[in-house]
Amino acid sequence: MSRNLKWFASLLAKYHKGITSTEENRFLDNWYNFLHNKNEKDTIEDPTLQSEMWSQIEKGMFPPDERQVNSSKLWKNTLVRLAAASVVLLISFLIFQKQYQGPPVIAGVEDKVLNILQQTKNNSEVPKLIFLSDQSQVRLEPGATIYFPSQFDSLNRTVYLDGDAFFEITPNKNKPFVVHANNIITRVVGTSFTIKENKLTKSTEVAVITGIVEVQKIKTGKYPTKDSQKVVLTPNKKVTFFEEDANLVTGIVERPEIIKTAKPETTSFYFKEKSIAYIIPILEKAYGVQIKIKNERLYYCTVTADLTQDKGLFAQLEVLCAAIDARF
Repeated sequence: MSRNLKWFASLLAKYHKGITSTEENRFLDNWYNFLHNKNEKDTIEDPTLQSEMWSQIEKGMFPPDERQVNSSKLWKNTLVRLAAASVVLLISFLIFQKQYQGPPVIAGVEDKVLNILQQTKNNSEVPKLIFLSDQSQVRLEPGATIYFPSQFDSLNRTVYLDGDAFFEITPNKNKPFVVHANNIITRVVGTSFTIKENKLTKSTEVAVITGIVEVQKIKTGKYPTKDSQKVVLTPNKKVTFFEEDANLVTGIVERPEIIKTAKPETTSFYFKEKSIAYIIPILEKAYGVQIKIKNERLYYCTVTADLTQDKGLFAQLEVLCAAIDARF
């Protein structure tokens, strides 16, 4: 039936305009006769029934028998014709909708879930700030859309994201904040993080600015949930979900910043005749990362450097490497 659906819809349109030919009227007569004689329990979506239906209708395209003549008389009754045509149109629409609906707006989320929520799309060329009912803030990037309830319920705070956004979540230990975005679920209590979608590589990235974030794949047959499919991220960490192989890949954000919980003594980056063994732990605590030294002899190298002028971990590491002829 699917290969004739567009043609059939066009035929119905012609019929309502009263411009169908004798042969086309005969086709519709047989369609109505087929529907009229079917058991109410039959479903038009049954492939076997569809095949039988087309077979019976196509036979009726040739000189009609007595049954067809009688059914043609029924069509002369205006109310019967309109009622039958409405039934046909409704059935055709339902089948077309089921067979030809496009992919979901957000992978892993049924569109019917989104339809009952408020939505805001950023159609501008600059970020747009959204305030949720719990006073959490979302900076929506251009082209992105967020779906959310007008008021969060008593159990959780759940939103759905299509595109890129930065979240700054109001802390609430009794009500986690959950973001669904393309086959991954991000759970937090109170933190700030970004979610970015890359349509070119078919990937979604979650990067943490403050707090702790849990990210896992959706629970479906295609993406089975296992212990290895859930990661916990701390500041300056990120995870990327690649749709092609359904893997979560962890790493460090592009521009690590000093974490807010770092103690003042770990953010003083002026070093005078200090060894690498002394400097590295300070950087690790300041940025919440682990730095591994492959060549242990480097630990004994001493450096005098003022890293306060260099913004970000990677810039500071470049200065250190230049001083001791190393690379990272």
